[in-house]
Amino acid sequence: MVKLLSGCPALETMELYSFIGFHRLEINSLKLKTLKLKDYVRVGGNGNDLEILAPYIQNLEISGEDLECRFVDVSSVVNVKLIYSFLCIKGIPSIYVKDCCHEYRQVVNTLVQDNLQKLCYATDLTIGTWFTKVMYMLQFKGLPVSELNCKYLTLMLHMTMFNMYGVAGLLRVSPHVETISIELEYTLIDDFLVNDNSCCNPELLDLAKEDNMDLLSWVSSVEFHNLMKVKIVISSDACWKDHVKTGFEKVSKLSEFLLLNAPIFENFVIISKRRRCETCSMNCLSQHLSLLADKLLGRPRLFTNAAINFQE
Repeated sequence: MVKLLSGCPALETMELYSFIGFHRLEINSLKLKTLKLKDYVRVGGNGNDLEILAPYIQNLEISGEDLECRFVDVSSVVNVKLIYSFLCIKGIPSIYVKDCCHEYRQVVNTLVQDNLQKLCYATDLTIGTWFTKVMYMLQFKGLPVSELNCKYLTLMLHMTMFNMYGVAGLLRVSPHVETISIELEYTLIDDFLVNDNSCCNPELLDLAKEDNMDLLSWVSSVEFHNLMKVKIVISSDACWKDHVKTGFEKVSKLSEFLLLNAPIFENFVIISKRRRCETCSMNCLSQHLSLLADKLLGRPRLFTNAAINFQE
């Protein structure tokens, strides 16, 4: 890797997929501006994290599973896409000691805190499902999270798995955001993942507390003074006739929360990415989203002239 970087002084973009063999990536090139990392493979499940030292990188994208990533220096980054996840210790090979679970979770939470602090000056930020759970736990425990300066926030979420309070908490530390895009995906495998038992008992107890919480009280006295546009895009390869009730309710509550707290709001767009369902032979996704748009039109909002549109 060192020879590759030193031998290609004009290199502008680096993309690494299913890579292995190092735990520190140091890039000091002034030319290299884009770094994309996908599916980092940890040798033998040894728990070592991946350190990234890239002070001149402007575009950073990281995706994959079971990835413990630490930002040492990404001070020039402008566009960031973080859709990776990290397993609870219960879901990692048996070389880990179960008694260390609580301490282990604290380490992961601290790591996320530090990484978000390093990204606080990025203007375009994309966050995945796993971060919403971690954000909820951080704020539920009263741990500080650095204020973000992003103007464009994209959330790439699984319909039934994202934590609504974690999303709201992320919005609370993003007071400068002007445009929010929420891309929700629902697949048949999501039902299996929701019932997955890989989480430890303390994590399940923390997440269960959200069932008894009110969103407005959880994120009280929040106004998005710069928020003007919201776009919600939902795609699905499963039938909506008998599924996603919980996920749909979360989207509805989150949408109402945004409308109630954006004084200069201009445009709210809901987009369905599938027209006809092969299971029920109906436009079940479009029907649900059209009802959501009608529901939002009838809800109170700070700026009554804000446009709410549904698109297929």
